[in-house]
Amino acid sequence: HTITVELLPLPAPTSETRQICTGDSTLVFGAFVKTAGVYPQTFSSANGCDSVHTITVQLLPLPTPTGETRQICTGDSTLVFGAFVKTAGTYPQTFNSANGCDSVHTITVQLLPLPTPTGETRLICTGDSTLVFGAYVKTAGVYPQTFNSASGCDSVHTVTVELLPLPAPTSETRQICAGDSTLVFGTYVQTAGEYSQLFSNAQGCDSTHSITVALLAEWERFDSLLLCSGDSVLVQGQWIAAPGVYQFLLPALNGCDTLWSLNIQEIPSSAPVWQIQQPNALQSTGTIQITGPAGATYSLDGLQFASVAEFEDLLPGQYLLYQQEQGCITQYPFEILPWQEQQSDAVYAPNIFAPDAGGDNARFTLYTGLTGQRSILWLQVYDRWGSLVFSGENIAFNAPASGWDGLVRGKNATPGVYFWQAMILQENGEQELFKGDLTLIR
Repeated sequence: HTITVELLPLPAPTSETRQICTGDSTLVFGAFVKTAGVYPQTFSSANGCDSVHTITVQLLPLPTPTGETRQICTGDSTLVFGAFVKTAGTYPQTFNSANGCDSVHTITVQLLPLPTPTGETRLICTGDSTLVFGAYVKTAGVYPQTFNSASGCDSVHTVTVELLPLPAPTSETRQICAGDSTLVFGTYVQTAGEYSQLFSNAQGCDSTHSITVALLAEWERFDSLLLCSGDSVLVQGQWIAAPGVYQFLLPALNGCDTLWSLNIQEIPSSAPVWQIQQPNALQSTGTIQITGPAGATYSLDGLQFASVAEFEDLLPGQYLLYQQEQGCITQYPFEILPWQEQQSDAVYAPNIFAPDAGGDNARFTLYTGLTGQRSILWLQVYDRWGSLVFSGENIAFNAPASGWDGLVRGKNATPGVYFWQAMILQENGEQELFKGDLTLIR
């Protein structure tokens, strides 16, 4: 018996390769496989020989996740995988890649911070304007404007316009005396009126200051004063004896000078005309007879006045005749000479004369009761300041026409006391100087 042994050919090994995505699995010989590897398996072929089938599992590489970040302004939105998103967050989405594995794309949404609103306040003077976003604005208000910031989001800038209150006008009043001046805005002003000037105040707005200049009332005072002839009155520190209008500046209550005009008038008086009956060999006393103005009263003592026309029984001596007229008392000196003295060598000179009265008493000269070759070499009369008012030479005694007529350079001399001196040529050829005073009345 022959047994022929024949070798059956070995079945050709078979294999396959499977690629799976990481994380996925494949069924290998009845078991799910997730990891890469070579998985062989022996099977019996049709001829009964073993046949090997190998499955190689390969893990496909995971697709690199993709992502993007989107920044949106607060309040805006962005389309994320088909939906509009307004809030910040991470939004992933799985897609199938070309090899069939899942691919993840993530969108990160970020909210950009809102730009801080900016603002400013502008103070403008009433009537002025300011440029706000291309337009001039004169009224107070809040003016917002939206701008794009560097991030692309809206930025709001607000301009608040406020009107400064109008400065209250200021004013002052100045009172000046007429003729004075006051400095007004750099210029001296003498006339009344209102003067205004614009100034910028601390805030730059126009402020008006007005100065009203008023002239204080001018004061004038007029007074009259009656003065007795020969009297004087003390006015503002000076004695005034001559009639006339005198003006003085006096301080008034308002501080301005008052012009005071004082008209000093002399009370008119008429000098009396008298005659003296000197004592004689039979009568040891004298008599004075007076012819005076109507209403005048007379006295020899200045105390007791009476409307008498004659004073008798006057003993020799110096007397004053007092005449009272219109409240004024005027003194006129006269002398009663003793009979013996009238016959002596002493020369007689009247101590009063009235140029306007007429008669022998209207001129001043020297008298004597003696006869012979006596003469007045010269006669001079001076006023109280020592000025020569009359001068005569080689004048005869008892000749009033040759004496002083009461004129000085053709004008009436002022009533008052004058002084005289004369050089007398005596009968024996000697020269003797006589002096005295004289009262001129009108």
